Amino acid sequence: PIVNIADVGGTDTNPDTTETAGITVNKDVVSINGVNVENTTESIEVKENDVIGYRITVTNNGSKNLKDVNIVEYLDIDVTEGQLNIGKLASGEEVVIEAIYTVSHEKDIQGKKDKKIKNTVDVSGITVEEDGKQPETVTDTTFVETDVETVKTLEVVKEVTSTGTGAE
Repeated sequence: PIVNIADVGGTDTNPDTTETAGITVNKDVVSINGVNVENTTESIEVKENDVIGYRITVTNNGSKNLKDVNIVEYLDIDVTEGQLNIGKLASGEEVVIEAIYTVSHEKDIQGKKDKKIKNTVDVSGITVEEDGKQPETVTDTTFVETDVETVKTLEVVKEVTSTGTGAE
């Protein structure tokens, strides 16, 4: 009998077949008190009771679909559009969340030396794996810093001086 045995080996030369997992998060100040500041090249400064509008953009920049995508926001924001618990995010998909934050004297000004609102945002997700492959966790972090204008407060003290005895 004739037996033909061949071993074949090689390296995949098509980089498009490599599956990757990736996620990015960006956070931008887009408005102050409802006025668009997206294209402003000047530094942005806010004061007590100003309302800062933020846009958070999360993108799945990998070739694998993600699940359990969640944003951790360390600033006490009010989400006005979208949600921080995104859930599923397909490869190439992008989700935009709009939120606002009101500058507070107690949280952002009082006792702070640097007078900045420091905001860190984390995002994480887990790959959706098939064929018994182990899921992979992907994460990203972004940081936004906004200057706070120090406004001097005026204290009014009222004094009453009596000039008479009250008897007439």
